[in-house]
Amino acid sequence: MAATTTPGATDKTPPAVLVRATSSLKLKSLLKGLSFATSCSERCTLSGRLLLGSTVLGTFTATVNQAGVVNGTLRLSSTGRKALAKRLPKPKKAKKGRKAKTVKPAALVLEVIAVDAVGLKARSSTRVVVAR
Repeated sequence: MAATTTPGATDKTPPAVLVRATSSLKLKSLLKGLSFATSCSERCTLSGRLLLGSTVLGTFTATVNQAGVVNGTLRLSSTGRKALAKRLPKPKKAKKGRKAKTVKPAALVLEVIAVDAVGLKARSSTRVVVAR
């Protein structure tokens, strides 16, 4: 009788993962959700998060049943919205004869981790700049 093995048991190569998102956008657009595309070279589970420094603004998970591209939209959590509002406050009106202060854009990181059936991991990230 032939021995049965589980598929992928000899797999020693982690999945190749790529993530793409808009490189810059306005805060108003981000509050509606961040659209992104992620590709994986094999069947895998994707998990990702949007970071402002070490603060997690939102998370997502997806399963890829075969090699290919997954499109999605990441929604911000309530904690993420508050952190972003604190980092990008509304500009105050300028006093007479002075220029209004501008708010510097915030640099966010969209990080994706792919885990295949064996448990091998791969990571990819992209930077997103958000302006008021």
